[in-house]
Amino acid sequence: MTPYSGSYPLQTYDSDNDNLGDISFDPSTGDAIFITTHGNQSAPISILQTEWRKDVSRVYQEIGNIHKEVFIKSTTCPDNNPPEIDGPYVYYVEAGDLICFNITTNDHVFVPPPPASPLNQIQLE
Repeated sequence: MTPYSGSYPLQTYDSDNDNLGDISFDPSTGDAIFITTHGNQSAPISILQTEWRKDVSRVYQEIGNIHKEVFIKSTTCPDNNPPEIDGPYVYYVEAGDLICFNITTNDHVFVPPPPASPLNQIQLE
């Protein structure tokens, strides 16, 4: 993988050293998950999403797809903690049903550590 190619527009952490980087999708939420190796990057990303359904024979058939282009920008945010969001994350409803639910979150305030004292003090005259 060379940085910033058409196949690999972002440099991501490569946990298995296969030179492909690690970009995955959460199957429940559809969120793209990756850890950038450089704090400030931006790139257009093209995603092809395919929908499959079982036919009457219980065999999966491709029924459609959508090609979506999005622009991803990563920014270094050292002074921020990610919020905690409590589930449940999955609800089952039928068409026409009313669904209501609460979302519980906690966004902890970032408290930076105090400045470190210098190891050696130099006095200039």
